[in-house]
Amino acid sequence: MTPSVSLLPQQLSDLDVLCAKARGFVSDSRQVREGIIFVALRGEAFDGANFIEKTLSAQPGAFAVTQNKSVHAALPESMRERTVLVEDAHLAHRHLAKNFRIKFTGKVIAIGGSNGKTSTKEFLAHLLASKFRIVKTQASQNGELGIPKTLEQLHPVDGTPVDLAVIEVGIDGPGDMIRHVEIVRPHISVLTSIGEEHLNLLKNLEGVFREERILADWCVDYGGRVVVPQGDEFLERLVREGKAIKATPTMLAKFQQPFTQKHFVSNLALCVSVAKMLGMNDKEIQFALDTIAVPEGRGVLREHAPKVWVYEDYYNANSASMKAGIDSSGDAARAKDLPFHLVLGDMFDLGDQESVVHNQVLDYAISVKPHSITLIGERFAKAVKQMGVESQVRNAYDTLEEAIADRAKIFSGPGVYLLKGSRGMRLEGLCRSK
Repeated sequence: MTPSVSLLPQQLSDLDVLCAKARGFVSDSRQVREGIIFVALRGEAFDGANFIEKTLSAQPGAFAVTQNKSVHAALPESMRERTVLVEDAHLAHRHLAKNFRIKFTGKVIAIGGSNGKTSTKEFLAHLLASKFRIVKTQASQNGELGIPKTLEQLHPVDGTPVDLAVIEVGIDGPGDMIRHVEIVRPHISVLTSIGEEHLNLLKNLEGVFREERILADWCVDYGGRVVVPQGDEFLERLVREGKAIKATPTMLAKFQQPFTQKHFVSNLALCVSVAKMLGMNDKEIQFALDTIAVPEGRGVLREHAPKVWVYEDYYNANSASMKAGIDSSGDAARAKDLPFHLVLGDMFDLGDQESVVHNQVLDYAISVKPHSITLIGERFAKAVKQMGVESQVRNAYDTLEEAIADRAKIFSGPGVYLLKGSRGMRLEGLCRSK
């Protein structure tokens, strides 16, 4: 979300001067090298300013620090001249990220959308890394802090040139995307889907679309290229508007399929399209596809006991991703000729659509006729009562702790068990408990 403070014009000017002379910037004091700017970020449990003295032996190029006169006074005189005191070091971090992004001579690919951003980012990074030197967003660090931290990697402290950057861009509410895209400045943008995300702030699917499409609009306006999947009613509107946007078929033609899950195949097709834009040929792409894997927690099918398989998809959830997870895990159960079980946790950030979406997902879950349904969280408990389907739910728990205590009952025998819920539910705790 937009910060409540801003940098003063003189502070911006001073940061620009530092950027012109420095080789790069970092926010981890352990990565400080000669000629590198150290941004002393401050968090609830740490203050980067406490590590400034320890970086001096590495001959940093400069410091950016939240207003701290005592730290400034303790610096050697030569470093005081190269230290900018700002209202908030996080804002300085983003400003430096923008400046160093502009200095970057390689290409930047941005990944946005409601579902599948992280898996698409990982798939694309894997493909491109077989031919290029790349950097990528770590884990799901796709927001206010994570994006500038990723951009730190564009100019590595070891001086090795980077060819490509694959950057995941996430949003929480209105105004986020334009702030992020003005820093990331992508040459190629990928939008994976439009679905229910952060409806507490974006209100509805039209609100989600308005925010996510900024990534595509910016790219087109500045001469870049955009890739979207065929079949998404919102994203195909961009194509019909006459934008320079490529709608990619959701199936991989000419390539041996590494996955059976439809949503993974669709996301991978987007990645193949980007790889071809960047000059990779079919042979190079297939070579990379042969060693690709699903990121942890986003649809990994793992055997926890003999014939007890858990489809671990606990990293995020909304209506579309829930239904995709149900379909994919159901396919896996049928392929293994095993019973099919659903273990579903609450979905967050749905605003006034919370009850509607939970009811819709529960209705869909019942319609596929799994062997059993287990629900975890107060939102699904409310949906059960509203719909009057208590008899069709085997297990229901208000909290994860209650479910963990009853784990043996949930995973009661052979089968494929979908474990799916929003990140805040921490469902991996159930998956990893003994």
